[in-house]
Amino acid sequence: MARKSGPVRRRRKPIYKPDYAGIHQIAVAKRAVGILLILALVLGIGALTVTWVVPAVWRSFETSPVRQEEKEEALAEEIEAEGDSLVHDPDTGLPLFENDVNLFLISAEYPNDGSYIPTVETVAGIEVDRCIAPALRLMIEDAWAEEIELGLKSGYVSYDAQKALYENEVARLQKAGHTKIMSYEYAKDAVAAPGESDMQTGLCVVLQGDPESFSKSDVCTWLETNMGRYGFVFRYPEGKETATGEEATKLVLRYVGPENAAVMRRLSMCLEEYVQYLN
Repeated sequence: MARKSGPVRRRRKPIYKPDYAGIHQIAVAKRAVGILLILALVLGIGALTVTWVVPAVWRSFETSPVRQEEKEEALAEEIEAEGDSLVHDPDTGLPLFENDVNLFLISAEYPNDGSYIPTVETVAGIEVDRCIAPALRLMIEDAWAEEIELGLKSGYVSYDAQKALYENEVARLQKAGHTKIMSYEYAKDAVAAPGESDMQTGLCVVLQGDPESFSKSDVCTWLETNMGRYGFVFRYPEGKETATGEEATKLVLRYVGPENAAVMRRLSMCLEEYVQYLN
């Protein structure tokens, strides 16, 4: 007889248990490597930008000596062309301008912000609006030919420079014991507030000289007789303090053009009065 065999026992396969801790460590390591790669890429791009891109862009903004010379030549040609298109005074040969140039005014009554910046030219060591440079230069030369020396102290004063002067005066008054509000108010008695100074136009010049004795000098006498033909007047004449808002002085000249200078002298008007008269 065949022998019966007992039930066959199958061996159970071991149950697989994932190593979660190991997987987590691998994921963290991958993320760390990814972050390091990104940082390396960013640093590489930054180094490339600093080393190559920034200098290249900066050089594109810089003006080479050749380009600067070309710009200066172009400006000179522009000024020459502009001068050729202007009417010239038959007496002096100087260019004549419209009243939007001659009578442009900046004062407390006619304030202007820092956006107005004239194109300036240097004459006898000071900067002035380039429109008046020929007239000022010729007046100095003609005076010198008559043994009169017109020494220039200052000319164009920018908005920012005027602001600095005004703030310095405010600080001085505060240090002297005045309140901040009163210091700003009192400062205007000595220094024009920024945007309220006619020096910003570039059409004014301040002469060298003693304010007390200048009106009796040979220089002042020559100016009273001759400056009008070059287009200049005294900016702050005596008896006009109420109109100008400034103390009278003959040390400040202002360009208004020969025709306006003649009319202002005939009518005995300061610039503020004359502007209102024309309007």
